[in-house]
Amino acid sequence: MKNNKIRKTAIHFNQNDSSLTVLSLTANELISNTRVDRFNSNLELSDEENGYQRPATPSRVKKLGNTLHKNTIDEKDFPMPTAILLSDRNAKITYGEGYVEFDINDRLPVIDGQHRVAGLKYAIEEKHNEILGDYEYPVVIMHELDKLKEMNQFSIVNSTAKSVNTALVNFQLATIQEALGDGEIGENERWKVIASKVLRILNNDENSIWFERVLMPDQNKYTKTEINEEPSRAKKRITTATSFMVSLRPVISDAESKRV
Repeated sequence: MKNNKIRKTAIHFNQNDSSLTVLSLTANELISNTRVDRFNSNLELSDEENGYQRPATPSRVKKLGNTLHKNTIDEKDFPMPTAILLSDRNAKITYGEGYVEFDINDRLPVIDGQHRVAGLKYAIEEKHNEILGDYEYPVVIMHELDKLKEMNQFSIVNSTAKSVNTALVNFQLATIQEALGDGEIGENERWKVIASKVLRILNNDENSIWFERVLMPDQNKYTKTEINEEPSRAKKRITTATSFMVSLRPVISDAESKRV
């Protein structure tokens, strides 16, 4: 690190038409120099402030954080080799021969790996682990992605490689469709886009019988304490967005067949 810059040894390569860089960052650097763009069901899909990731699950974060903390204390070998996937969007980044350099104040968007970063942060800040901060972890940076391309990459990773909230992926498809058109969405995914838009309308319209009754991807169910504080909440968030969308599929398919 020098002159307010972070400089790291790196390997650059191309995959099809994409440019990528592989490097390592310390836990402290991952915490300080990354950010997660959250999905917000209260914002329009096209809103520049709207993200594409759901909030980290506290139980997953704590479980990983506690494991990392305990293993360092017990001096156990516990590699975390899976690379965290980042984007260089809005970063003042330089790709040089065998290195990468970016501004110390840059915060690179996390496409995949938010629970790992949050787990490290929990161990360091909540468990007061003084060892983990300097540990290095593998990172892949994808070059020159805008938010829509990040979102598309997130959807690919999480819908094909591992499980993620299905409704959130569907909202991402709807956002991509709104921005880039029907040509960017596969025919078998069209119903998901329609269902996402119908759900948003029904759940956000105060005159709708479904107003605030669907649990959106960025929300949690109301606790008993919250319901006791406001009894009307007992009738809210009573079904998940995924279940609601799936229930709409036959209706959408029937309407689509008649339209054709």
